[in-house]
This record gives sequence, structure tokens and C-alpha cells, in this order.
Amino acid sequence: MGFLRALSFFTVIPTKSNKEDFHDGGRNFWWTVGLLIGIADGAFFVSMYKLFGTFVSVSLTLLFDGLLTQFLHYDGLGDAADALLGSKTKENRLKILKDPNIGVFGLCIVIMLVFVRFAILRQYLVFKSVNYIEFILLFGSIGLLARSLVYIIGSRNHVIEGSFLGQSVFKTKMNIVEIIGQLVVCCFALFAAGYVFYNCFGYQYPNRVDSLSIFLYVGSLILTMGLVIFGTYKFASKRLGGINGDIMGAAILLSETAGLLVGVAKW
Repeated sequence: MGFLRALSFFTVIPTKSNKEDFHDGGRNFWWTVGLLIGIADGAFFVSMYKLFGTFVSVSLTLLFDGLLTQFLHYDGLGDAADALLGSKTKENRLKILKDPNIGVFGLCIVIMLVFVRFAILRQYLVFKSVNYIEFILLFGSIGLLARSLVYIIGSRNHVIEGSFLGQSVFKTKMNIVEIIGQLVVCCFALFAAGYVFYNCFGYQYPNRVDSLSIFLYVGSLILTMGLVIFGTYKFASKRLGGINGDIMGAAILLSETAGLLVGVAKW
């Protein structure tokens, strides 16, 4: 079942699916798993804040997200950073990409990103008057968008030879049904994000929330996340000749961070 393949790949939750049964990675269900991961992160964030306060809740949420996803995207970001930034020749970059050890570039980029995510999540707690259900919905929307866009945009990129994930997922091109389905779920996520924006900022800034501001918000969200993923892929294609699972993981993590940053912006 595609959903179980996607769930077993993106999370630590055990299923009957395994690597040998990976096939296309359940690519049509990536958005579903992304939505569930985001909702789980948001619910955990809110629960910890109610129990322990700001600093502990943010720290535990970052740890929870990492454990839930097996630190898969952090691993991808570290490997991608080492390969893309750590050598001047394409051949050496590809060798570094296959090295399981993390280097200086990868370590520094991962640490800096953790600090950025910590600061963003801390800023969310400024809006104490907001219904926490809306935070959970926003996190779910960002998780959905990240995994939908990383797949949609990635399907138009060359895959590095020998990449198990890339060749498994993109061995067949998206058909019209898949494209329409992905666009529909992206629209759902943007609708949910618009609802969150209206309620979050409508409570504190009632005179500044109108249809234009909502349009600008949801437009900025998908544009920012899409550009981050597109830019990551283009940079990887230029430096490595294509993309692989590590690049996709890095793109997911970076786009989620960008989405959270847009979500916390004070319009």
C-alpha cells in the first residue's frame, strides 16, 4: 500500500512495508504523511507549551520532530551541504555525497538551521491569544506543501545515477491524474493556511486583515517554499548534475523552515 510505504519512509512508525518493497516510495501519499507529521509536531508543541513553558516546549518539539522523522531530513541536509559546498570538482562532490560521515560544512549548516528553527518556534509563542488549533493546522499545511512541492518540482529534474530514492520515485513521470491530485491538495493546504492567517492575525490586527492580505500571505507561503525547493534543486543540478534523496531531504527541511518563517511574519 502506497500510504504505508510513504509512512515507513518518512517516519519512525513501523509498518509492514520495507526497503525491498519501496517501489515509488508511495509518492502519491507524501502529502498525506507530511500533513500528519505537521499536525503531530503542532499538537506536541502546543501540549508541551501548556505543561512546561517556552524554552522547554520549543526544544522538545525540535527533538520530537527529529525522532519522529528519524532525523532523515537533517541527515540529508548535512550530506548535501558537504557535497555542494565542500569541494571544487564534480567528481569529489559526488564522492562526498556518498560518504556517510558528516563534515564541517554539513555540521555547521545543520546547527545553524536548528538555531533558526528554534528562534522561529519561539516567536510563535508571542501570539498567546491565538487558538492553538490554528497553529496545528498551519504546521500541517506546511508539512503537506513541503512534501508535495518537493515531489512536483523534483519530477522535472535529472536524478543522479545510483540514487536509490531518486530513481525509485521518479522512474516514471507524473501522469495527469497525479498532477491534478497534487495541485488539489496544495490548494487545500493554502486554503487552510489562509484560514489560519485570518484568525491568527485577525485577533490581534483586525484592521489589517482583508482579502488582499490573505492572498498575499498564502501567495508568499507557496512562492517562498517553492523557490527554496527550486533553488536547492537548481544549485544541486549545477554542482552535482542532478538530485538524489539527500538533496530532496535538504529541500524539505529548508522549505519547511521558510514556510514557518512566513507563517510567523507580522503583516
